[in-house]
Amino acid sequence: MGVLKSEGLVPMRAHVMATDLRRYKVVPTGAFAYNPMRLNIGSIAVSEHSDNVLVSPDYIVFEARRSVADPNFLRFFVGTKKWRDHLALAGSGSVRTRIYYDNLAEMVLRIPSLEEQRKIGTMLMALKDDVAASEATLNGLRQQKRALMQKLLTGEWRLDERFDPVALQPGVGEAAA
Repeated sequence: MGVLKSEGLVPMRAHVMATDLRRYKVVPTGAFAYNPMRLNIGSIAVSEHSDNVLVSPDYIVFEARRSVADPNFLRFFVGTKKWRDHLALAGSGSVRTRIYYDNLAEMVLRIPSLEEQRKIGTMLMALKDDVAASEATLNGLRQQKRALMQKLLTGEWRLDERFDPVALQPGVGEAAA
C-alpha cells in the first residue's frame, strides 16, 4: 500500500512494488503510516483495512497506545494548526523536509479521557462518512447533468414547444402577493 493524502492507504501500482516484500513494514488495523519525506504535505493515514497491510520500508509505522489514545480521535488531529506548527518545527532538510518519528513523537498533546475521545472519534467518522456520501451523490448528479446536456447539445433529444424555461426558475414568473 501507499499513502495518498486525500485517500489514505491505497494499493500501490504493480510496477512500483519490489519483487521481494520481506523488508516491507506491516501496518495493523488502526496503526498510522507515513512517508517521512511527505508528512509535511499531509501524507499520513490510519489503516482502516480489516487485515494487516504492507507499506514500503521507507515508511514510518506507529500505533497509539490504545489504553491512552483512540486512533479515530487522533486521525482527525492530523491537519490541525497544532499539528502543522509542530511539523514546521520538527522537520529537517532544505529542499525536501524530512520528519523522523522521534521528532514527531516530541509533540505533547492534551487530550480528553479515552471514553470522550471514542465519542468524538465516532462522531467525526460519521461526519466523514456523511460528507463522502454527499460527495458521491453530487458526483453522480454532475455526471447525469453532463449526459443530459450532451444529448440536448447533440440534438439527440429535442425540447418541444411546451418547454417553458421561465417556469423552471424559482421565483420567476410568480405573482406578487
